[in-house]
Amino acid sequence: MESSQAPQIDLDRIREQYDRSPYPRIPLENSPKADYNQLFIHNMVTPYYLRYQRVVDTQDKLILDVGCGSGYKSLQLAEANPGAKIVGIDLSPLSIDLAKQRLAHHGFENAEFHAMSVDDIPQLGMTFDYINCDELLYILPNPSAGLHVMKSVLKPQGLLRTNLHSAYQRQGYHRSQALFQMLGLTEKNPGEEEVGIVIETMKALKDNVSLKAQNWRPQYEAPNREETILMNHLLLGDKDLPLPRCCNAARNGSGVCQYGQLAAVGSQRSIQRCRGSPCLYRPEPARCVT
Repeated sequence: MESSQAPQIDLDRIREQYDRSPYPRIPLENSPKADYNQLFIHNMVTPYYLRYQRVVDTQDKLILDVGCGSGYKSLQLAEANPGAKIVGIDLSPLSIDLAKQRLAHHGFENAEFHAMSVDDIPQLGMTFDYINCDELLYILPNPSAGLHVMKSVLKPQGLLRTNLHSAYQRQGYHRSQALFQMLGLTEKNPGEEEVGIVIETMKALKDNVSLKAQNWRPQYEAPNREETILMNHLLLGDKDLPLPRCCNAARNGSGVCQYGQLAAVGSQRSIQRCRGSPCLYRPEPARCVT
């Protein structure tokens, strides 16, 4: 499944990057309660109904947040699925500590977090009703293997929601990453100094240079945009997945949503094929891309 464009980055380096710069950098006190779009995206009721044509009660459901980072998505999952237990995992121990603090701050006691890799998920000894995996698959050394591990801990009618980076949408950022890798900015985990070099380099380019025209905005130069640069121009392990490889993922057990998300599947249901199959996230006549 992996793109040939992306260099292999070991997980220790990825862990160090997120220990140094936890993601996302959203203040602890911020709440998603008023963000109805995100609550809709992260509730399991709608996709469960679209998949199985029945309404599910979220009380006591087990939800796994893979690559939970600093815990904001875990908080969204907790708010969107009342009564569910949230289990979060992440490579970064620092991120896990922040996630614990975040959920406790907002009064969610039925949550637990573990510093571990995707390969170690079965060690939790749990099976899950819903697995959320945002912004992670494309930095795994083997995204397909990661999908199979997550599928192995789904309950028979469990759902998996994840996303991928499009080869076409991200091609500009991959060019930036290649440039800054060539300049040595990712030999160690990038930080404030490397972000500064990226800003000065991009500012120095003429506006009609495609690398700048496609991938740079003046707001990236603001003091609080370090996270944006680290997660795009200096992201370690970033991979793209062209559509044929997305379809391979579909054949391995996941439908591909037209929004670039892997539509969730039940672990013991028939495989949802990409070509011509209904999109999980929208009713007919919308259909998954082919």
